Amino acid sequence: MIQVDTPGYYTISAKNSKIVESIKNGEIYDNVFRGRNNCYTYYVADPNNDVKIKMKVYSGDPDLYVHPKILPQMLHDFKYNSLETMESEELVLTTKMREDDDNIVGSYYICVLGKHTSSFKIEIKNKENSDYMLESGLSETGYLEKDETINYWYREDILKETTNITVQLHAMTGSQTLRTKRCQSTDNIDSAKEQCMHTKEDLLKPIPDEPTFTNIGKEFIVHDPEGCNDKGSIFNILRTMPPSCMYNIGVIGMSTGKSHYAVTVRHQEGHHQLLSEGRTVEGSLIQSQYDYYKISINDDTITSFTIQLLTIHGDPDMFISKVDDFPTKDKFERKSTICGRYPDTIVFTVNPQNGETDLVGDYHIGVFGFVESSYHIYYHTERTYTDDDDNTKIIKLPIKLSQNTPVRGVLKTPDDYAKYKFTIGKPSFISCSV
Repeated sequence: MIQVDTPGYYTISAKNSKIVESIKNGEIYDNVFRGRNNCYTYYVADPNNDVKIKMKVYSGDPDLYVHPKILPQMLHDFKYNSLETMESEELVLTTKMREDDDNIVGSYYICVLGKHTSSFKIEIKNKENSDYMLESGLSETGYLEKDETINYWYREDILKETTNITVQLHAMTGSQTLRTKRCQSTDNIDSAKEQCMHTKEDLLKPIPDEPTFTNIGKEFIVHDPEGCNDKGSIFNILRTMPPSCMYNIGVIGMSTGKSHYAVTVRHQEGHHQLLSEGRTVEGSLIQSQYDYYKISINDDTITSFTIQLLTIHGDPDMFISKVDDFPTKDKFERKSTICGRYPDTIVFTVNPQNGETDLVGDYHIGVFGFVESSYHIYYHTERTYTDDDDNTKIIKLPIKLSQNTPVRGVLKTPDDYAKYKFTIGKPSFISCSV
């Protein structure tokens, strides 16, 4: 049974854990339990294009393993893995690599090992013009060389009223430029994509005072469903409901060498941005506006987790609730108190005295700008496990660092500590300071 409170989309799946599932449509959402592994297969059909395998982690700390033709019995027999051969979230199997595998066209086996209970998305592209459709609240990451372009599209069928759509670009390394435009309404999505995209020339055409994003930037679209289709279109002639508006988002790399970015689209009709564990998200607010986020905890070994809000400028506060999907400054369960120069942290801890046995559930966060503000927000967890000698140990997963994005922390006791990690795409000079 599914109870619907507000319009939206969902996916239901069921499977036997011993089955190797085929990734037929190029993407799959799944979760894996601690110490287990899920395996999939993907058939490479295009011999002329690279295969890009991306793993987007929402919670936990999974590792990805890839091997041609056969499914190895042991993980150390896999030819490729995210510990050694992936650049951050992405593994590219070039035509040369597949020739060396004697598998230019054929099956590749993909396994995900859960070092902790984890949720993730695997996305595979093997086409020159891939279907990059964005989903509200879910960020898409990628890499771009200088002057290389990529196009995304966004379409939301439930938006029947005028509303605002926010497109956010986070430059994690290097710099990029982002531009948006509305596409002609049509029920043929593939045709609309071909007619509505940004070329390299479009993205390099000078626009006065246009920013190049080296950190974070946003574009706002006023979504008007009445303006999406021509008055003389067949939909108006037949007086039928026209297809939803579709928007194109073009991104181009502006810095020398490879740059890393994340793009997210959200609308005001009740969509949260799902936070990924250990990944800092930057946001900006106009006065009296809310940004909404969600944290999904699905691992009962998590004994505590910390949400941290750091003010860059202005006066943002966060309000958290498990009961209300959209907490406000007047309706919340927990709130921040000292946000400013020092980061404000809210810690959730299992409390057996109150009958709590775990922290599993969805936590909704509203960040409110009392004045125009910008901020960083992220969360990290602590897990307990018992080793072979029956000793209880606590594990903190590392916080991921991004280039030019400072992260502040709080250590409250002499025994407290914080863990961070960063990825280097190619040999270069690295400067770290504390």
